Amino acid sequence: MKHQNSILIILLATLAACSSAEKKTPQRKTHKRISASEKSITAKLQFAQKANLITGDTFTVDSLAAVITILDAAEIQKRHKASKDDEFYTGADDQMFYMSEAQTYLKKQHLKIVDVPPGYKYLQFRQASGVIHKIKLDTVAFISNLYFFDPHKKLHNVDVTDVEGEYKKYFGK
Repeated sequence: MKHQNSILIILLATLAACSSAEKKTPQRKTHKRISASEKSITAKLQFAQKANLITGDTFTVDSLAAVITILDAAEIQKRHKASKDDEFYTGADDQMFYMSEAQTYLKKQHLKIVDVPPGYKYLQFRQASGVIHKIKLDTVAFISNLYFFDPHKKLHNVDVTDVEGEYKKYFGK
């Protein structure tokens, strides 16, 4: 009987401890959006420099493609300081998210995607007629941009929040 009482007392003590203990809510892991954008952009720039992909100041496109540009880390830092906006990198991260979604969609369309390595000063598109459209990259509105280019059509700067609609309008598919 003493043995049963001991077990009963231990069981009741355990139950009492469980019910009186504070319930801990799992802590949410915070997402460091800022550092993810900075690291991604810096890594692309370092890769481009190590691979000697940046040989001049102009990157040329002359074939059917979706062309993606991302400014280099120095230009992004310059814009961040000029903006004086605490949410600068949140906006940058949003741009990178939409750009990633755009790439996923465009891969399904089997469209050639050209990633312009950061570090170029100019991006030029050469049309079949010989006309050249040149863009100075440090003057573009966003830190990442997407262009549709067909050498037989006018260059198109894409709204990355509606890539599917823009794709259908430009390519007629």
